Amino acid sequence: MNDTPIAFWYRSVQDDDLAAILHIQAENYPREMQESPDVIAKRITAARDTSLVTLNSHGVCAYLFAYHSLLGRVTPLDGKFSIASKPDSLYLHDLAVSRQSTGLGIGRTLVNVAFELAKMRGISHSALIAVQRSSSFWTHLGFRVYIGLDADSELMVRTYPGNPCYMVKALLS
Repeated sequence: MNDTPIAFWYRSVQDDDLAAILHIQAENYPREMQESPDVIAKRITAARDTSLVTLNSHGVCAYLFAYHSLLGRVTPLDGKFSIASKPDSLYLHDLAVSRQSTGLGIGRTLVNVAFELAKMRGISHSALIAVQRSSSFWTHLGFRVYIGLDADSELMVRTYPGNPCYMVKALLS
């Protein structure tokens, strides 16, 4: 048995990560939740400074699409990111880990790296839409269900299948 620890590192998302991201997305989401290659490529371009990937010796094994936003603003599934010029929130649009790397804490670590970068930029909150019964994962990271979205944002939440919920975490005290 090989007890050599697996090394992981992170970096900003790059254009050539597209194929790996699409593969990980397909492993994690049903077809109706998978975003098109064109939309993913646009996300990479739009949120290059705030979106991250985790790598191991085999390549990309996790990704996090995040962008600067405003508290209460929601991006619909397969919709265009609207980057805020004066953000107060880091919106976590999509976190996914490859099957080969599930259970190693990579997702949690990737989110915490994004939080630290956001705090250094003075971002006071993080927000997301919890899907696929993931709200307990996000609750363990300090997120709470947010009540009080306007009607338009509530409609955007409903573009996600299942029982999605908008959640928020304070980053700065």
